[in-house]
Amino acid sequence: GVEPPEGLENEVVGAPLERLVGSVIGRLNQHPVRSTRYGVMRTRGASQEAGADYDHTNPLSMHTDHSVYNGTPGYIQFMYQAQGSVRSKVCDGIALTEYFRVHHPEEFRLL
Repeated sequence: GVEPPEGLENEVVGAPLERLVGSVIGRLNQHPVRSTRYGVMRTRGASQEAGADYDHTNPLSMHTDHSVYNGTPGYIQFMYQAQGSVRSKVCDGIALTEYFRVHHPEEFRLL
């Protein structure tokens, strides 16, 4: 039920999802540095110059950075594919933590 974006420019490409999410859960936290509440990844362009994290031929491993900013009461992420296709992976960190607590107590203690 998300309409297509008005364009693929950074400032407008994520707006349809932002409007939908805003109507369902309310106001979103504003990123402390970005001009929008969403990030954009492209297969071509300046992001390729940024390093291995943005090299789409080398899949990025699962990671937890950017999950919590100071003063943010929680974390939820929405993915919106405005163009093309992608395969995303999501991990339940709480379930993984519980698994480590039960099955690997020494490693859990080190965490």
